[in-house]
Amino acid sequence: ISISRLTIVMELWVNFALLAVLLSVMNNFIVGKLLREGLQTHDTIIFALPFYLMFVLMLYISKKNELNTIKRHHLGLLALSTFIGSATLFFYRTAVYHAPNPGYVGAMLALNTIPITILSFLFLGGKFTVLKFIGVILVALGGFMVATA
Repeated sequence: ISISRLTIVMELWVNFALLAVLLSVMNNFIVGKLLREGLQTHDTIIFALPFYLMFVLMLYISKKNELNTIKRHHLGLLALSTFIGSATLFFYRTAVYHAPNPGYVGAMLALNTIPITILSFLFLGGKFTVLKFIGVILVALGGFMVATA
């Protein structure tokens, strides 16, 4: 941090995380609008498939020389992750369809902070502190309060 130049340098992952939040907000709003205009959850997923495939193709073209060899057990984990991600997308959009405000669904998703953080500390390492635990609880509690209060 350079106070004289009023610049704040963040770690690279923070920039990507903030970009993901911004894109998630945009996506949540767009999906909420589409669902309120009469599309069903399955419509928003099925008709988005060509655009998803275009994104994957562009990603492949730009990264094909950097692809790693996939181990056999990684294929199973990737398949499971893809299935879980697809089911998550379906339930997320169904929740947005039924919620009085699409933002409530996003707030409820903040509850995933607790298990992700705990599991990450247990299995992926990192320093677990009381302050981090309090932060996780506050984020999750805030999400629950926004969605239910």
